[in-house]
Amino acid sequence: MLILSGVLLVGGKTFAAMIGLLICATACAAIYFFAPWRHRRTPYRRLLLPIYALFFSAVGWGVWALGDPRLLGIHGWGALLLLIPLTIPMWTVGNRRWEDHDA
Repeated sequence: MLILSGVLLVGGKTFAAMIGLLICATACAAIYFFAPWRHRRTPYRRLLLPIYALFFSAVGWGVWALGDPRLLGIHGWGALLLLIPLTIPMWTVGNRRWEDHDA
């Protein structure tokens, strides 16, 4: 996102670049704030939700900023199904908590 925001900034799309930088900064803050060792009793699934929300908003921003989804390799709605495997951690480790491993 940082690189694409820089490219957009140089290309004169200042508004889109600033939104990209804002999403990137928010994602970095969310990763820091929702770190599992800060919320020892919270299931990982609840900690991952805001990060995934920012990830999918970043994908939407990229499509919007470039204007043509084919520039991102999205040649139809079916291509977005390739993002589903990225959500596997929600189900594989979703119910675990940081304190479960302190034994």
